[in-house]
Amino acid sequence: MQKPFSERHGLITEKPALGDEMTPRLANLLWSLLYADILSQHQAIDDGYFQAETQVDRLIEGFSRHTWVTKLNRPADIFPGHRSCIAIHKGLLLESTWNIVFDYTEDLIFYFSQDPYFKQHSIPGLIKNINHYLEQERSVYRICDGQFTNLTSSTELQSVEAAIGAKGSGYERHMANAKSLLYDRKNPDYRNSIKESISALESVCGEICQDPKATLGKCLSKINEHRHLHASFKEGLGKIYGWSSDDGGIRHSLTDSSQEIKFKEAQLMLVLISGFINYLKYPD
Repeated sequence: MQKPFSERHGLITEKPALGDEMTPRLANLLWSLLYADILSQHQAIDDGYFQAETQVDRLIEGFSRHTWVTKLNRPADIFPGHRSCIAIHKGLLLESTWNIVFDYTEDLIFYFSQDPYFKQHSIPGLIKNINHYLEQERSVYRICDGQFTNLTSSTELQSVEAAIGAKGSGYERHMANAKSLLYDRKNPDYRNSIKESISALESVCGEICQDPKATLGKCLSKINEHRHLHASFKEGLGKIYGWSSDDGGIRHSLTDSSQEIKFKEAQLMLVLISGFINYLKYPD
């Protein structure tokens, strides 16, 4: 996605990545999408479920009634009708915590996906636009198969945490720095995050081989003395390491200030190298 003019020219700083949080701007963008694409399509003049004139009206009335009962815990017999609930829907999106906003959005997508017309004509575009805004606002979440999914899985996060491990060792400090630089909300530094990730891998290679200049190839050969590594597997690891460390790979981008380093690249390197380190340190 292209950066805005102001960010490209350094007039405003790039937004920090959003974790488990919801900014007012993102909440407003999500509400505006859901209202424009779905909730505003209600055409009935009068309030109330039984005044709904079309299938679209009935679906939207049904969703509002569903929200009234399941999200607000209010009795169905005093449901005032969809139009009277617009402010309630809006409040749920703009005033709730991030997880409630995500719950509501998933609920809406699931509900209207049950209708063939909405499933074909409305929901795909809605999800595309939601993901666009999530990326624009640097959320770590995207909608996949109707559900919000963290771009970094719990398994990947566990790998990073395991690589950081106990404090004190050189490679562990590098990994901690890489993670800190990547997720710094005020001033993320993707270029130096990748440098720290690479330094961590070089450090663990030196530690295993008792040689500060040891390469991954030398480390793998040492591990191979105790446990046989398939030749293709060993070669594949070496090629990935080559991409991360030689001048023709990611390091070329690090030394060329004109090449933009993005969050996804720094995140990939952090997760990839944490896996390398865990494999090298704990091969059995």
